[in-house]
Amino acid sequence: MFSYQQQSNLSKFFLLGLITLSSFFCFSTSTQAGNPTQYVTVHNPYTRLSGSPSGYYAFGSTSQWYSGYYNSDYLTRVFIPPGATKVDLLIRDATGNVVVARQGAFPVGEPDPNNTSVVWDDEYRLSALEGADCYVMKTGMDQLYVLKDSFLSPTGLPVDRGNWLYIKFGGGEPSWYYNIEWAVSIYPTEVDSYNYWWDNYGSNPDGSINWEKDIESVYQYHAKLKGDLDDDDDVDANDYSIFQINYKNTDQNNIANLDGRSPVDANDYAILQKRYTGSK
Repeated sequence: MFSYQQQSNLSKFFLLGLITLSSFFCFSTSTQAGNPTQYVTVHNPYTRLSGSPSGYYAFGSTSQWYSGYYNSDYLTRVFIPPGATKVDLLIRDATGNVVVARQGAFPVGEPDPNNTSVVWDDEYRLSALEGADCYVMKTGMDQLYVLKDSFLSPTGLPVDRGNWLYIKFGGGEPSWYYNIEWAVSIYPTEVDSYNYWWDNYGSNPDGSINWEKDIESVYQYHAKLKGDLDDDDDVDANDYSIFQINYKNTDQNNIANLDGRSPVDANDYAILQKRYTGSK
């Protein structure tokens, strides 16, 4: 039998554990809303950029992932946004694990450090990660350097290259020291490109990004310009023709219903006019 003091101490310990777990799961849920995959997003939602920072804008992994112990997750992902100037992904691990990563799709291979049939490397360029699995072994004392790349001014990363980067981690001992150092840098010369993507490639009535719906809830991201009804990455006369055919249609899911309110009407036409780019 436990004494009263022992029971009291056990109750306090149990209550503390519940509070800690509740805090963790509440935190995780807030950053995973809509995620349809088993890969955990390790950063908070991105936002439209405003103001004038000294130097450059940056998004990065949350403190939970950037500076934690005993917090390793073997399936993670980060979103690489259009307009990015530089991207950098470093994973620190002290127990001999390795990484398999791929941009825009789940990695097929497994993180097996004894696999001699693949090429092991580090500091991959994004172009390599877009086409195939990339295998990363430890290069420093504790470094798994997955991605390091930069993109030319003044546009930064093109719209059609924005996507999720998926990371498989494992093959070593259970990790007691593990953190993900993810960083997206957007220099002042690329802010307009990033904001143009944010303002014009989303599902909100004004054309802006809805993070949960347009980014977090997708497995493979495909940038779609608001008003691009024929899905050819421009808004031109062909899209106007499609709009005319669907004018006054009352189906809320109609392709020409751009503001989310039926029927297709002058408000949708105004959005089409605002997004007009001409043929590319």
